[in-house]
Amino acid sequence: MKIRESPPPIAPRLTLRRPTSDDAPEVAGLLGDGSVMRFLGGAVPPDRAVRRLQNDLDHWRRHGYGLLVLEAAVRMGDDGAERQVFAGLAGLQIFEGDPDLSYVIAPPLWGQGLGTEAAVACLKWAFGPLGLPLVRAVVHRRHTVSQRVLDKAGMRYMSDRSMWGQPHMRYAVTAYEWPARVGLLAPATKPISILRAAPDPGAAPLRTPQPR
Repeated sequence: MKIRESPPPIAPRLTLRRPTSDDAPEVAGLLGDGSVMRFLGGAVPPDRAVRRLQNDLDHWRRHGYGLLVLEAAVRMGDDGAERQVFAGLAGLQIFEGDPDLSYVIAPPLWGQGLGTEAAVACLKWAFGPLGLPLVRAVVHRRHTVSQRVLDKAGMRYMSDRSMWGQPHMRYAVTAYEWPARVGLLAPATKPISILRAAPDPGAAPLRTPQPR
């Protein structure tokens, strides 16, 4: 059943929008970064990253929702001017029959709560405008940072499972229980900054989105 499409969610420090084919360079750079994809199957070649983007555009057409492009306003450059930059991806995709939450943040913006902010915005979108009854998530057992994101976003651990020969953990939350689980999380207000050194020498640099 196709769900009626709704406007993208709103977050305090992030702009979330529906992707387009013009996002291919940013998506390929993010998914080709070994530090980003360490627990997600490894770096993805550019052609496969573009196919993944196309698959998500198709997912949007079929279901009325999907992955969202994240953009953030940061001060950068010698003039210290605030610029809108590509900050990552987050959203909901059907996986094994249920909506599945996922998120990846550009390495220069790590450690500032943007993963949690994006996850909360996506869950609010899921249980509000989209009217979904349940959202699931799967995370690698060694990816403790992502596990903390899911915990803070109000999801709960369900069980262990093996995926692609690797140990993973299943999380889930229902529309009924989510408001109480996330209710004590304070909105993020701290300005976003860029890490002076990327966590990985091969990490993709921040890119300013092209005008659309």
